[in-house]
Amino acid sequence: SGGKIAFHTVAEPPSPPMREDETAMLSACERKEAIAIERYEHALEMSWPADLQTLLIHQYTEARDAHEELRALAATTRMSPSE
Repeated sequence: SGGKIAFHTVAEPPSPPMREDETAMLSACERKEAIAIERYEHALEMSWPADLQTLLIHQYTEARDAHEELRALAATTRMSPSE
């Protein structure tokens, strides 16, 4: 009496990602990687102890290489026809 009944709906599972979603996701990742690389470059302009400088250079190189791979993947995805 006077109580409320709550109905819960079950959401449908998400559909598989579409090509546009993949392209948007890769573009967003590419932008974030570019920001990270800029920050590494800024950090490398500063003076650091040798061991930290070596670590920063290593991480910067890894980030730059990953960014290049991501850019290539994003370019390939943009050029591929939708399935």
